[in-house]
Amino acid sequence: MPASPPAEQPPRTAVCVLATAEVVLIMGLIFLIIWVVKPLGRSDLDLSLRVAVGVLLLGSPWLHHDSRERLGLRFDNFWNALAGVLPISLVAAGVAIGAGLLLKSIDPPRNAAVELAYYFAWALAQQFALQSVILRRLEDMGLRGGAPPAAAALFSLVHAPNPALTLLTFLGGLLWCSTFRRTPNIVAVALSHAILAVVIASTLPPHVIGGYRLGPAYLQR
Repeated sequence: MPASPPAEQPPRTAVCVLATAEVVLIMGLIFLIIWVVKPLGRSDLDLSLRVAVGVLLLGSPWLHHDSRERLGLRFDNFWNALAGVLPISLVAAGVAIGAGLLLKSIDPPRNAAVELAYYFAWALAQQFALQSVILRRLEDMGLRGGAPPAAAALFSLVHAPNPALTLLTFLGGLLWCSTFRRTPNIVAVALSHAILAVVIASTLPPHVIGGYRLGPAYLQR
């Protein structure tokens, strides 16, 4: 019996165009929510657009037939991924604690476990969007090695105009994207994200990080 012909693959140009359109649409909706919808106080429109973003983020991997391994939804490489992200995360946490001691601004959370669990859940969602979707689509656009800094730059722009948060999210995003590209594991990068978020919120003065506010909310503080 003759072998079955290989499945037809979409042209690379079509994949690139589709990936570009997805990144533009997802990022455009996020900026629209932050800069236009939230200041208007339209909770109904806000929820509708958030649902649309969620559908796009979940639909993109399906559309591109991304495997669980490519999405980082795996545990076989967890320790390798954690080893790649943890040393720099601990150094960054140490710097934040040192700055807090110097500025006398350390204010630990009342329940560190609850705080960490909350940030981990939020970090898991953000890292899926950043790594499993945006980073992968930037790779599909042909950026390859340039995908991590490009994804980190987009991630930081979402947190503008908060200067400290913009800088911190770029550096963090670059670490997480670079680690994920070498060893794709969502749980490891989300854990790093959650730990750093809790440490920074508990050590740096509120006026430095702006209460993690962004967009018009930061300008109106």
